[in-house]
Amino acid sequence: MEVYAAYYGAITILFIILTKYRYRITLCSETARKTALQRSQRQMALFMAAATIGLVFIIGFRSDHQGSDLYNSLGTGYFFYYESINKDSLGEILRNFSSQKYANFEIGFVLFCKLLGTVCGNHQILLLGCAALSIVPVGCFIAGCSRHRWLSMVLFMALPCFATVEFSALRQGCAMGIAALSYGFAKRKKPIRFIAGILLASTFHSSAIVALVVYPAYHATVSRRSALFGGIGGLAAIYLTKETLFWILAKIVHNNPKLSRTDSVNMFLILTVIYILCVYFSKDSDYGTRGYTNILWIACAAQAFSGLHNLAGRITWYFMLVLVVLVPDLLENPNIKERHIARPLTWMVGALAVMLGLYYLRNNQMACAYPYVPFWRA
Repeated sequence: MEVYAAYYGAITILFIILTKYRYRITLCSETARKTALQRSQRQMALFMAAATIGLVFIIGFRSDHQGSDLYNSLGTGYFFYYESINKDSLGEILRNFSSQKYANFEIGFVLFCKLLGTVCGNHQILLLGCAALSIVPVGCFIAGCSRHRWLSMVLFMALPCFATVEFSALRQGCAMGIAALSYGFAKRKKPIRFIAGILLASTFHSSAIVALVVYPAYHATVSRRSALFGGIGGLAAIYLTKETLFWILAKIVHNNPKLSRTDSVNMFLILTVIYILCVYFSKDSDYGTRGYTNILWIACAAQAFSGLHNLAGRITWYFMLVLVVLVPDLLENPNIKERHIARPLTWMVGALAVMLGLYYLRNNQMACAYPYVPFWRA
């Protein structure tokens, strides 16, 4: 765990060094305050660049045996199809795509592999390219939307899906990265760019199409009272009738899925508790926080079905991404700051996120992220 712990330590020290003066800004003159604010913005940009690039290097320069989907028991996997794609010309790829020569890979990911193959056919290029596409857009989303960048970065690594999508489920990792960048367009009310981004994400993993609901959810006007009582009541009703609702949805899409029952109630309860806290401490006037809270409600609803089918859990991941900006927003809420507990609470949440991140990296069997092995020692 030394590499992961070293990364956490490095970004924490860097953040403290770059932000040590920020709490004195209020004591300065107006001119000095503006200068300090501009400096702060440059320093935060530097922090995000260093934190994002560092994480890309760790994920991208790992051994090509870390990730269960890279190889599999049938002798196929991402590397097998990466080599197959790069043996074919672009014309052959387009002709063979409908025959599922490249398994169930979507066209966007296939073309992305071909683009990487023109640089180098080495497996490491695929890992580095996917790491960049899955992490850099999330870094941009955090830089543009988060009120506490360090906390957002450690929360991103603490998400239960992080190790899976970065080490193994590469297509969905890329799709989630593009979707995260599109969420910024939703916040800035740029619907065309948002839709284009989600459609692009769906060409890497078709499940990303569900993220189209983020735009209307973010801008939906829901009172605090309705979100609290109606939201909780709705989640309870969904959870209690989830199997009936699941089969109704399956019939609508003309599908006959096989149930894969798992114990998902813990994550459902955790997300629901976070949702309740966000609604309780937010105000109707806090448009951004309420918008992200609406999206979190969708994550809770989707998670309710994850015990019936693993696809529901994967759908949850797209909406769970908003936690990386929602939790810092919550901690910056005036209702919390007025009690003078915001700063210690922020570091407590950050410490918990670091421990969760290390736990998931160590114990995620699909990711095979522990122990970390760089490619030159493989």
